[in-house]
Parts: sequence; structure tokens; C-alpha cells
Amino acid sequence: MEYGIANLNTGRVKRFVNATNDLKKFGRLRLLTVMAEEGFTNTKASIKAYMDTWLEWEEEVNDDEDTELSTCGSQLVDVAADTITYTNVHLQKLPTGSNTWLPLSSEEKKVFYQAIVDKLETAY
Repeated sequence: MEYGIANLNTGRVKRFVNATNDLKKFGRLRLLTVMAEEGFTNTKASIKAYMDTWLEWEEEVNDDEDTELSTCGSQLVDVAADTITYTNVHLQKLPTGSNTWLPLSSEEKKVFYQAIVDKLETAY
């Protein structure tokens, strides 16, 4: 099984070849790709700095509200993982022996999401 992200404008899929047959690794690699696009690396300090950007975002969004995610790091990790998993991304799988990319199922997305949560929680 191969995994990738579809670009609906071009009809192409960006393959994550290092995650073949490993959905959790696909989730971790997607997180690292998103972090790299924003200038972060795969170190504990960099993951912490990445999560600090989510904290800044949360503080801006909830400036006038009583509820703050900043009081609970796990909620902030959930928001980051949820955004990476479900917002504006088309997660795909290519079953072995097939030529047709298929969307990940809800259960597969939960595994993908949990892999991101686990990676973020190692540093935050």
C-alpha cells in the first residue's frame, strides 16, 4: 500500500514513498512536511517551537473568549493534528496491485491523526 496527498487541481498525487505500508509513518511524515514548509525541523525543540505558533494562533483567535486552549497543551495538540488531518487535504492510498488512488477511510484517518498527536506530544 502506498500513501499520498491528492492535488485536485492537477489530478496528481504526491507520494510519500518512505511510508509504504505504514499509515502511522505517513501521518508523521505529513506532519514533518507541514513543519518543514513553515521552517521547522524534526527536533524536540523545533516541534515545541512549532506548537508555540499554534499557541500564538489560539491566543489571537480566542482573544475575547473565556475558553483558552493554552491552559491545556493536549487540546492544542488535538487542534493542530485535526487541522493537518482534515483541513483542505485529500489523503489517499494506493492498494498494492492497483492503479487507482482511493481516499483514506474514516478509520484510517483516525490512525493518521493519532500518529500526528503522538509525535507532537513527545515535545509538548
